[in-house]
Amino acid sequence: MDASLLSPHLLPDDQLTRDNCKEYLSRFLAWLHERFDAGDNIIELVATRSEYMDALLTRLWHKFGFDRTELTLIAVGGYGRGELHPHSDIDLLILYEGDELDEVLGLRIGEFITLLWDLKLEVGQSVRNVAECIEQGRNDITVATNLIEARYITGREAGFQQLKEATGPQHFWPSEAFFRAKREEQSLRHQQFLGTAYKLEPDLKNNPGGLRDIQTLAWVARRHFGATTLFEMTSHGFLNRAEYRELLDCQNFLWKVRFALHMAINKGDNRLLFDRQRTVAQMLGFEGEGNGPVEQMMKRFYQTVRRVAELNEMLLQLFDEAILGNTAMDVRRISDEFQLRGRLIDAVDSELFGRDPAAILRLFYQIAQHPDIAGIHSATLRQLREARRTLNCWLQDLPECRRLFMALLRHPNGIGQPLTLMHKYGILAAYLPQWNLIVGQMQFDMFHAYTVDEHTHRLLQNIHRFPNTASRQTHPLCHEVFTQLRKPELLSIAALFHDIAKGRRGDHSELGAVDALEFCQLHGLDRYESRLVAWLVRHHLLMSVTAQRRDIYDPEVVTDFAHKVRDELHLDLLYCLTVADICATNDTLWNDWKGTLLRELYFASQKALRLGLENPPDLKLRIRENQRKALELLRQQGIPDEHTLPLWQEFKADYFLRHSPEQIAWHCRKIIAHGDNPAPLVLIGKHPIRGGSEVFIYCRDTPNLFATVASALDQKNLNIHDAQIMNSRSDYVLDTFVVLEPNGLQQDMEQETWAEMQNFGIQRMVNRVPGCVEQVIINGKLAVDDMPYMALLSTAGTDSIITDSANAASAYATGHKTAVNAMGVYADRTANPFDDPRVETIAGLHVHGLELMGAKIAIEDGYIKARVDGRLKGAHILMDMISVTGTENLMMAATLADGRTVIENAAREPEVVDLANFLNALGAKIQGAGTDTLTIDGVERLHGGSYSVQPDRIETGTFLVGAAVTGGKITCRKTDPSLLEAVLVKLEEAGALIEKGEDWISLDMTGRTLKPVTIKTAPYPAFPTDMQAQFTVLNAVAKGTGMVTETIFENRFMHVPELVRMGADIELQGNVAICRDTEQLKGAQVMATDLRASASLVLAGFVAEGTTMVERIYHIDRGYEDIEHKLQGLGGCIERIKE
Repeated sequence: MDASLLSPHLLPDDQLTRDNCKEYLSRFLAWLHERFDAGDNIIELVATRSEYMDALLTRLWHKFGFDRTELTLIAVGGYGRGELHPHSDIDLLILYEGDELDEVLGLRIGEFITLLWDLKLEVGQSVRNVAECIEQGRNDITVATNLIEARYITGREAGFQQLKEATGPQHFWPSEAFFRAKREEQSLRHQQFLGTAYKLEPDLKNNPGGLRDIQTLAWVARRHFGATTLFEMTSHGFLNRAEYRELLDCQNFLWKVRFALHMAINKGDNRLLFDRQRTVAQMLGFEGEGNGPVEQMMKRFYQTVRRVAELNEMLLQLFDEAILGNTAMDVRRISDEFQLRGRLIDAVDSELFGRDPAAILRLFYQIAQHPDIAGIHSATLRQLREARRTLNCWLQDLPECRRLFMALLRHPNGIGQPLTLMHKYGILAAYLPQWNLIVGQMQFDMFHAYTVDEHTHRLLQNIHRFPNTASRQTHPLCHEVFTQLRKPELLSIAALFHDIAKGRRGDHSELGAVDALEFCQLHGLDRYESRLVAWLVRHHLLMSVTAQRRDIYDPEVVTDFAHKVRDELHLDLLYCLTVADICATNDTLWNDWKGTLLRELYFASQKALRLGLENPPDLKLRIRENQRKALELLRQQGIPDEHTLPLWQEFKADYFLRHSPEQIAWHCRKIIAHGDNPAPLVLIGKHPIRGGSEVFIYCRDTPNLFATVASALDQKNLNIHDAQIMNSRSDYVLDTFVVLEPNGLQQDMEQETWAEMQNFGIQRMVNRVPGCVEQVIINGKLAVDDMPYMALLSTAGTDSIITDSANAASAYATGHKTAVNAMGVYADRTANPFDDPRVETIAGLHVHGLELMGAKIAIEDGYIKARVDGRLKGAHILMDMISVTGTENLMMAATLADGRTVIENAAREPEVVDLANFLNALGAKIQGAGTDTLTIDGVERLHGGSYSVQPDRIETGTFLVGAAVTGGKITCRKTDPSLLEAVLVKLEEAGALIEKGEDWISLDMTGRTLKPVTIKTAPYPAFPTDMQAQFTVLNAVAKGTGMVTETIFENRFMHVPELVRMGADIELQGNVAICRDTEQLKGAQVMATDLRASASLVLAGFVAEGTTMVERIYHIDRGYEDIEHKLQGLGGCIERIKE
């Protein structure tokens, strides 16, 4: 079928309605999907959608009567190039004549754009005259690029010609300036991805080697040479025919992946996330069991982006010479075979590598010898690429190459720049056959951020940095140990092989040890060195596992570890390898706590090895020594023994074993000073210990004390990385918590107001006043149709939950409490107080943004006091972190501010879009909702209006999960399924039957097996953090093991200890909850810590045996209106009580 027959442009005016257009667009999208599955040429498909949009927009343009005006409709961006994937942005420039746009015409344009939005087209538009275009383009290279590749669609053609003349290179971005700007733009973009394309969740457009790198070449060629296609670069001598075909093949593959991705997720996102990869791989025809299709696709992807990166680097060098005239670089001979052109190394002989493959290794050895070399010259890079493809053996098979490779590993600079370039240009894969197998090898463990080869490369770079001066600050012990190694190349070889067997069947540590032993023997290492390297590979996880999962303060644990390590050389190498490995896993895994644990295990093991493993430490001697030193410290501080010794009678021996003398003296001095005061004693260490800050609690033991303290620390935005929970003989707790900030850093003791934490946090929560606690009691065992389980079953009159705008409005208004107060600045009033210990954390983004807009704000005693002289002013605000409430509050404030406000790194959640649409309905001028940049032009006042608030997606999701975990059936009406796509996909994976309509969702779990799922929270449109707690419950009761990774609020697992109290088998590893089979949850008294935790514990109560009491559920009313009555209507036995 001809795609034009699916276009509504053929319809007469009276049938050219919004609904008809939507129907035709839906048919066209389905047709594109069919043609893609049928294997149609991807270039033609991408061009076809662009042509289709041309016809549709031209027809609508005429319907609105714009053909009788002086307006011009112009395509820019990818649309300007005629490249539209299924959900690519349709970027439009509407050009008008004169100095100002006619007001009536402006309103008509607004109606035109609104229709395009109603048709669900991803439209980005600007309305300008030529002068405004030029002004904007001169200051912004992105705008300038759009103007340069602008394409006429319809309207006044003379206007388009004026624009093309005004943007000619003779007076607008000359090719030299344009080239420099685009090269700098690419460099900055690559830095955002840490210079690598080998992330496990890559961005198809913006990654190094991605589509944007191909477009950069095309932009530069177009500006300087007037080339409009990649092929035209061959006629200018920059690409040979083979390289052109290679670049075109790469572009076509990336286009296919992007096309499939858009169709799979039904939106224009270019991030190839884990949960999308399997679907995309299947759409592209990759086959196999398990993760096989994903691994095949991703290997092809990484090979492709590497080839693009090579061609991009080579061509930009050639452009530099042609455009900027940098051909007369200083040429200096550094050997018989190589010379330097500026800071680029170049082979003297253009056929050197083809004639002598060992010269490839000599090239990289020269780079090691000359650390000032910045890279490889384009001519040599082209020769290197050709030689790599024509090799007829592995480079390690050649004796001269083996000698040079070992010389590289032994050279102080060898594993730095030379190894990086060998990895980048595929020479390492041409040298080692095992390395070739792991190039682009995926990792599915939720911790690694990079492919196996890129992770190993980063590990080697970490080792290379250990002897540098900077490492004295970041890794002082590694610096000291590494600089004393006699043969550091042994560590490099172990690093090279530690994960080299991943992706094969079997234990990768064991298989890698075999490969490492063979490598060492082939490369001439002696028997002891070969076995040492193989041992390191086999046991490369030993130290990390011991430090983080075992009690390293237990002498037996240390002795066992020391036995396995054998001697101090093994210990030194393993410690350096472990630190480098953790730091290379992802960009946030390393923190001070891990560093301290590893250091303490290192020193304890070193001491054990030096004393002799046949002489284990005497525990009683250590306890007596700690007591003696602590007594000395207390005496120095004026504390007599008659006060100390009776107190010590109450302490158990374990207390003195697991605390240092300094800690014991500090605790005792404060406890003695506290006297008989019944209030809890909360101490915060002023000096960091064990890689974090110490919080010590001394009070009578009470139920749920651990959860209470953990919640208070969570409210201070602190992560608990270690805890020692002890009781005295008189039933007092002696609990110590080691805490870090979410970024893994120690808390700044000098600046933190710990009194606030004590006053508002732990002490208040421990001393709860009876009679002020709201509770929900849930009877979790109910016979439904004589079946002994709680089920949300559809019955007459109780078959649905309504989550319409009325319900949503309640939660919406509550969620905007802070925003309303922020807007109160206009009336020069003092905002309402926040009785919340998180006030500084929550309000930080809001306060900073309002201050940029001219507000005068003070936070005193838990109150926010805000004033402004006159009106707030427009400002440019960059959000430090993505925050929905922060975005909403600042957007509302900017609505009535004087001037334009731009908010960057804004949240894109549907709630933000909904609020923007609501405000626009009342007269606001907000653009960019749903993107990461909001532009708000302030207005003097808003007017009345009518608006239907969107349904609450999280409330809907919670009821759906409730039906899933209880094995029931539910229909949620007056909701919006499009807002819950990520959640619905996971519910289907869990085994539920999902059906949906325009405003309803049905879930049926009757007679089905609940399966665990793996989720990873991320900003919209990915899986929402507010559904994480509910799915943790789902995984806890499902059959099998599921993983929940929290990336938004990494310490948001306060419901997990409560679920564990109910019998759930859940293990926390950093920001990951591993949920295993639980035969039956048991009713218990649990405590809710936030809104979503409240809901999750309610759901858990329904599947638990016995009665579950959920305390502190005042959170729940912020997001669920009258939840207990809704659940009662569905058959649940639930009651709210007040004591």
